[in-house]
Amino acid sequence: MRWMWITRTAVILVVGLMLLPTTVLAQSIIAGRITDNTGGVLPGVTAEAASPDLIGGAQIAVSDGQGQYAIAGLVAGVYTVTFTLPGFSTVISEGVTVVSDSTQTVDVELTVGALEETITVSGESPVVDVQQAQRIEVLSRDVLDSIVTARNTWTQAMLVAGVTMTGPDVAGSNYVSDLLLEAHGSDATAMTYTVDGMMVDTMLNDGRDQNYYQDQASQEISIQTSGGTADVSSGGVLLNMIPRDGGNAYTGSGYIGGSNGAWQSSNFTDELVAAGIRATDSIDRIFDYGFTQGGPVIRDKLWFFTSWRLWGVWDPVMDIFHDDGTQYRRENQIWSPVLRFTYQMTPANKLSVHFDRQAKSRGPKLTAKFPLVLNSAGADPETARTWQDPGLPYGIGQIKWTSTVSSRVLVEAGYSMSRTYVRYMPPFGVRAGDMERGSSDWYRHVRSRDLDTGQQWGATTDGRLEPIRHLVDGAVSYVTGSHNFKVGFQNGWGRDTRYQDRNGDINWVRYRSGVPDSVQPHNYPLWVDPRMKMDLGLYAQDSWTIDRLTLNGGFRYEKLNSYVNNQYAPAGRFVPVRNFKKIENVPNWVDFAPRFGLAYDLFGDARTAVKFSWGKYMTPHTLSFAQRFNPMAPASATIPWSDSDFGGATLATNGDGIPQDNELDLAGRLPSNFGERALERFDQNIRREYNVETAVSLQHELLTNVSINVGWYHRTFDNFYSDDNLLRSFADYRPVDIVSPYNGEVITAYDLISSTSLQNVDTMVTNATAGRAKVYNGYEVSLTARLPGGGTFIGSSTTQRIISEHCDDLDDPNNQRFCDRGNFPSMYKQLPFRSDLKLAASYPLPYDVQISANMTSMPGRNKGDLVRIDEILPINWNIGRKTRYTAANCATAACTAGELVIPNMQLGVLNIPLVPSGTERFLPRQTLLNMGIKKIFRTAAVSYETSFEIFNAMNASTVVSERSANYGTSAYGAPSGILLGRMPRLSVMIRW
Repeated sequence: MRWMWITRTAVILVVGLMLLPTTVLAQSIIAGRITDNTGGVLPGVTAEAASPDLIGGAQIAVSDGQGQYAIAGLVAGVYTVTFTLPGFSTVISEGVTVVSDSTQTVDVELTVGALEETITVSGESPVVDVQQAQRIEVLSRDVLDSIVTARNTWTQAMLVAGVTMTGPDVAGSNYVSDLLLEAHGSDATAMTYTVDGMMVDTMLNDGRDQNYYQDQASQEISIQTSGGTADVSSGGVLLNMIPRDGGNAYTGSGYIGGSNGAWQSSNFTDELVAAGIRATDSIDRIFDYGFTQGGPVIRDKLWFFTSWRLWGVWDPVMDIFHDDGTQYRRENQIWSPVLRFTYQMTPANKLSVHFDRQAKSRGPKLTAKFPLVLNSAGADPETARTWQDPGLPYGIGQIKWTSTVSSRVLVEAGYSMSRTYVRYMPPFGVRAGDMERGSSDWYRHVRSRDLDTGQQWGATTDGRLEPIRHLVDGAVSYVTGSHNFKVGFQNGWGRDTRYQDRNGDINWVRYRSGVPDSVQPHNYPLWVDPRMKMDLGLYAQDSWTIDRLTLNGGFRYEKLNSYVNNQYAPAGRFVPVRNFKKIENVPNWVDFAPRFGLAYDLFGDARTAVKFSWGKYMTPHTLSFAQRFNPMAPASATIPWSDSDFGGATLATNGDGIPQDNELDLAGRLPSNFGERALERFDQNIRREYNVETAVSLQHELLTNVSINVGWYHRTFDNFYSDDNLLRSFADYRPVDIVSPYNGEVITAYDLISSTSLQNVDTMVTNATAGRAKVYNGYEVSLTARLPGGGTFIGSSTTQRIISEHCDDLDDPNNQRFCDRGNFPSMYKQLPFRSDLKLAASYPLPYDVQISANMTSMPGRNKGDLVRIDEILPINWNIGRKTRYTAANCATAACTAGELVIPNMQLGVLNIPLVPSGTERFLPRQTLLNMGIKKIFRTAAVSYETSFEIFNAMNASTVVSERSANYGTSAYGAPSGILLGRMPRLSVMIRW
């Protein structure tokens, strides 16, 4: 019976792979309508698309009863399409350029003629897609090579309308940072990376990390920002890297480029000096070395492509210096080989294998000085965390099979894997956990920070991450010409195992202007092991063309099931030995996501399209939800600390800078069973968060090869997760009137009546029923042009705003202040719409000279902000138990200088917003202008491209991040990062 069950299961899996389609398997189509010279439709016409970029020969389709044809399963390239029907002249359309994830419309007219009569026409590629409702922009290899960027996918994607990065990049200064992309109200958590249409998101941080894909390994990049169909799960930015396959000719390239710190212009201003910032040294170097080679192993049968790249930046960090006063620099680099094979097994079956190995390191490894002292220059780099061991496995791999069963049936199936192995290596030369527990060094060298100055020092985390994600998917498409029908599935599984330890078992020791303030004990050591059992998606969709109207309808079924594996951790300073059993179904969700779209060819000439899309998208999760309710999850508390015995005894350890147990009110301040159980549990009826996007746009070909797109994008969010501490309510708080140091306003703050409430933690996570909302509205206009002579122009502007409401918190009345961001009291400004502007162009000149420029002007934002809400900067008052009014606070207000702001304060810290964030203060606009000039030297077999590029040509010193939003502290509003100064880059590209 067991063998029968195994056999039956295997058959179901094999059939499923063959009959069901994938998540996003990339598919490009040439389609159109065939008529005779009287306008009548012609069924039965054979359309054959051929291209040197298509291994294994031509693809064929036959027009249906409506005269519609569609040639599916095409790769990006330039095609010749031949139309034949007995009794009619043959028509050949040449130079049809196909880009990824798009439908290229080629309508033809056949006339009665002799069999040998052939009419050849120029296949001018359309600039308007009149059949797809999605908002997709494709950056071809020519565009990627001609427009000056930092040669990474983030700055390349920034060419597209509506796309925003989570941080700036000047000349590649953020080569090895985990920058992310967002668009049209979907934040960075919803973005998806794919290679050849197959998802390669990691298990880390709900799939947000790891996007170090080599620039020269991609033939082009497809970027979808809106209107995703049912074969896509997430509604955020979808970045599809289309890999290069090799071809029937041996071709390759070599690239050497970079910048030297001696070339950098100083952009340090008097304003930065006035802000108390010390001038930052120039970078040491930015470098980028690459090599590619591709060609046939067996012509028309087996192709290969390989790409190797070493790139990185050695840069200073603003206001961080060594103890001897010299500038601290990071040494960041990535080494990556890519290998790909494409095999035409039979005329109808193709197999591709893709492997991308990455080795990332950040440093340097520094030797800490003992004893460490508070350094007024800034954070102490001697005890900063370094990055992972570059010798560990890190990268992606995938295999994909495509079968053209007939001219109407296309089957695809594949497997992909993404793995990250990160080992943190503290600078002591030994792991933090290797210091003997209980020793003076283990207690002394703990991670510390000053809340007023922003300074950080002390030992870092020892740990490692071992996330791995697997995905299987398959696809079948039935294409008739009028219909493009798909049904399919995807399924993912994996883990995110992590180990963490830290000296003193302390998260932070906190000071205020050098005075001891509080300690945050942690439940180290930790070994967490959440796992994804199933991330299943089943879908069906159809694209139905009726004359000039194309309807796109789809339905997606999703099931997400995760669990927490058996876990063990030894005893720590604040926790006993922990041994937790497996926890199933955290969560076990089933959801349905319908999608609908339409595209209407307004005048029937494929030059003007009206588009509409509506879709429901589930919030992406890997294991963040499971880890949230894991009893082995990180836990921390805030305990007041004055560096003296808690009972008032006079001891030799008082004032030694070491938080001993006798100095901490552990019994009164730590939650019950601290670190031995999850402090949160979830409502068994909780549903998954989701958003609904509606988009309306008009796309029009203004002139030949010039198109404009005008659109409105609207997104609403629902099923918000809400935390309800069942053991605490508003009744546990007492109101206290305080005087705002910002404007003298009298504010009602709330402190706990008793410190015993701090131990009352039993949080139920459920869906908010009222008082929670988030709405995005955006208006966009973009213009793209293929200029005469081979030039390119891309321009856009997006005006947008997000309004949110989070007034559902019934546990802490402090969170009610400004909770409705769409309805502030009349004395405050309301949230504005904010706009960006993007312009990019390249143009060839005589004598093989090419010029390019790229300008972006974006609303200011804090670097690394993952969830954008109107690009805001808050103004907060961080109140501790010892915070007192100053004379400046009380100059025009009813308070007394020197008195405690909140006498007998029970909470360890209280953070009060003084004004609505995003109304009084913004980071300055980030405007970057990059320019470049290229000269090409050609020989019979080799070309040499020498480039000179200037990044941040205006030498802007725009602040991109601040130390603190805590008003009244020395770190308030102080810059913690500015744009890199004007930086030239020299490079040489050799092609053969």
